Amino acid sequence: MKMHPVPIEIICYYCEQSAEKYLKGYLIFNGNSAERTHDFILLNNKYCNIESEFKSIEDECIELVPYEVQVRYPYQLEVNEEDMNSPIICAERIQSFVISKIMKV
Repeated sequence: MKMHPVPIEIICYYCEQSAEKYLKGYLIFNGNSAERTHDFILLNNKYCNIESEFKSIEDECIELVPYEVQVRYPYQLEVNEEDMNSPIICAERIQSFVISKIMKV
């Protein structure tokens, strides 16, 4: 990245947020109401009860949990540039998964 310092915490936080919005968007797309929660594990478990395919993104959801709130508050979670790659990959996988589910409809 060309930005110095790289806003690692912000990037990780928005990766979590984008993935969360994709999951909630899929709920709404299917006529359900989006739950007012940021708990990825709870959200994904709700999906797994509806469609077992969501089990395939469970690891990505678990990986993104620490980036939801902890990176927004000082000293809660330390992240460095190498740590930034994992949330980006997880968010991209969740995005691809949800888009592929929508395209099948």
